[in-house]
Amino acid sequence: MNFHRTLPLLVSAQLLFAPLAVHAGSYEARCASKRVCVVKILGDRLIVDSKTVPVDAVTSWAKGGPGSQSNAALGAGATLLFGAPGLLAFGLRSFKSTFSIAYYTPEGEIDELAFAFDNGDASRFFETEIQAATGLPLGKVKREAKRFQWKESDYPAPR
Repeated sequence: MNFHRTLPLLVSAQLLFAPLAVHAGSYEARCASKRVCVVKILGDRLIVDSKTVPVDAVTSWAKGGPGSQSNAALGAGATLLFGAPGLLAFGLRSFKSTFSIAYYTPEGEIDELAFAFDNGDASRFFETEIQAATGLPLGKVKREAKRFQWKESDYPAPR
């Protein structure tokens, strides 16, 4: 193996994939009143819209919604309009999942963050990431979160 030939290839691959890491943990979601908001997991904190919560203050999280399903009405309508090619519309999928994250405020009260994803991939990626960040599987409660002491000034919202 010729090192001088493979080095430019390795550097090119790193430059190609490096920007992906910058965007990891940032998701477009729907918050209150169905408006678009951004949900981020940045190491020790979760950011939903402009609200920042340390992951150690999260006591539980839940996921709801219908999940992934074929859109039968769209498939039937497209078949009637377009004949056999309309059958492809049965393969189209819709996805809407909601997340609810319970956490302790700096004052020791329980509060909640809620948002929804229209994108199934974003929902699955977020679910995996929230489990890893909090150490909490779906539906489990972290009782020690109540003892976590924090101030909002310790976890400022990113600009």
